Amino acid sequence: MILAAGFGVRMRPLTRLRPKPLFPVLNRPIIDILIRQLKKAGCEAVIVNTHHLASLVSDHVAEQDYGIGVRCRFEPVILGTGGGIKNAEDFWDTRPFIVINSDILSDIDIHDAYRFHLTHDDPATLILHDFPEFNNVWVERSDRIIGFHQSGGAGCASEPFRKLAFTGIQIVDPDILDFIPEGTFSSSIDAYDAMLAKGLKLRGHIVNGHYWQDMGSIRGYRRGVRDLLLQRCLIPDIIPEQKETCCGKNLVMGEKSRLRGWNLIGDNLTCEKDCIVSRSIIWDNVLIREGVAVKDSIVADEAIVSAPASGKVIV
Repeated sequence: MILAAGFGVRMRPLTRLRPKPLFPVLNRPIIDILIRQLKKAGCEAVIVNTHHLASLVSDHVAEQDYGIGVRCRFEPVILGTGGGIKNAEDFWDTRPFIVINSDILSDIDIHDAYRFHLTHDDPATLILHDFPEFNNVWVERSDRIIGFHQSGGAGCASEPFRKLAFTGIQIVDPDILDFIPEGTFSSSIDAYDAMLAKGLKLRGHIVNGHYWQDMGSIRGYRRGVRDLLLQRCLIPDIIPEQKETCCGKNLVMGEKSRLRGWNLIGDNLTCEKDCIVSRSIIWDNVLIREGVAVKDSIVADEAIVSAPASGKVIV
């Protein structure tokens, strides 16, 4: 399951035009990368929950040939990361299933994590790593999870513990569904807290030496695209190696206009005379006026850039 219903508040104003799952990453939506990663991990089918700009997501998915079944489940009222899983209850069988956030870019081996989950009897495995900015999962030395957030559960620890970060990838048994209320907003962490309170155990699968980027913010999105273009992140068989600039169709460059450094350029960019585009993400159907320099910026669909931009988001 790909959790894709959110409003993308941290990505505004860009998410007023496109939902996060359709943000271009090397000129393919990030949801396409995630689905192909899930297929590579051995998934037989994928369900995507939707709410914000739902028809854009469902229309895109319907047009693709992923080689596995992919369906969308619309939520008229957004249900959260827990409620979304519960709302797809009819999709699950008796086997453990993978749930992944729609705004992460990573080369983590999901198949390896799934195999690890099958080696123990605990109902959930969360893929964790040391990422100080987000370290809020309390984990014992045996990799048993004892709590979340600031209060954690450190007082319940039977052995030394540490704090790690959740990668947004989890493997769960259908048992979790019994801990999620139906038809109401809830988070998966609420379900995990309830499971811990009942004495059930949760397991962490700790990963190291990998690439991971939260793409759910303007800064994170730009950083992820940059890292792909500079080959700091390589996802073999999913994303081909790129040059520093990835261009879509119908690029028109006026006299003395040029691209510098890394850039992600969508379809139908027109630069008039004496333009510079540097270290930027340009979506589709953009016009940059004569003499304008765009640096370290993100320019959304259909925008007309008439003044110099540095470190800007232009819609």
